[in-house]
Amino acid sequence: MALSNSASLVSEQYSTPVNLQARIALHERFSLNPYDWMLWVLDQIELGDDACVFEVGCGTGRLWKTNAHRLRPGWDITLSDQSAGMVAQARAALAGVAHPFRFEVCPADRVPREAASVDVVIANHMLYHVPDLPAALKEIRRVLKPGGALYAATNGAGHMRELDTLYSDFTGQAMKLGMSLSFTLENGADLLRPVFPNVSLIPHVDALDVDDADALADYLLSITGGTQAREPLLAYIQARLAAMGGRMRIGKDSGMFVARA
Repeated sequence: MALSNSASLVSEQYSTPVNLQARIALHERFSLNPYDWMLWVLDQIELGDDACVFEVGCGTGRLWKTNAHRLRPGWDITLSDQSAGMVAQARAALAGVAHPFRFEVCPADRVPREAASVDVVIANHMLYHVPDLPAALKEIRRVLKPGGALYAATNGAGHMRELDTLYSDFTGQAMKLGMSLSFTLENGADLLRPVFPNVSLIPHVDALDVDDADALADYLLSITGGTQAREPLLAYIQARLAAMGGRMRIGKDSGMFVARA
């Protein structure tokens, strides 16, 4: 199983938005919590009227696209990602939003900002992809103003474990699907505290109720890299869904760390 902060895995998974979009689609269509994750994320973040915000690992820019109606004129928002393809996608997605966003192609351990110049840094499900997390956390701490905060979302050990079982049964080998996360709900506080002594965790409650075999196949193949042929995987999932009465309940285990400077 590949480590989530492997440079080759990150490059393979995020050079384009295709794999990420397949995973986002499953959550958008089948989450039982009707309140969008991106709305929830912004709800947790304390932002004054003139806040300076820097997002690391912005992906497709969905956080700001979803919250376009909530943006305040005084917010200075920069979206960054080490993938130029992701930054291009975010820029395109936000082209119609009436707010002057900034965009940067940079890794999380080299933030192009002056010391103590940022109120909030957002890391939404991405710190587990950082090769040198201590260096990135020190860099984030460097750019944060006194009293500023890092908001870092991640998953726990129980996140979507039903898919581990599904894929293990399909392959005939006991395995954990996808990546071994290096930054989780279980170890995140310990990793943050050497740099941010004040750390708290906000849990998020949700699950998936999926009745579409094609969507599950797309999700699984987005993680495995398409190493399995789609047709036998799809047939297997269709049979399993039928045996479950046409629906599969998949648990989520996610939350947001708040680490204050």
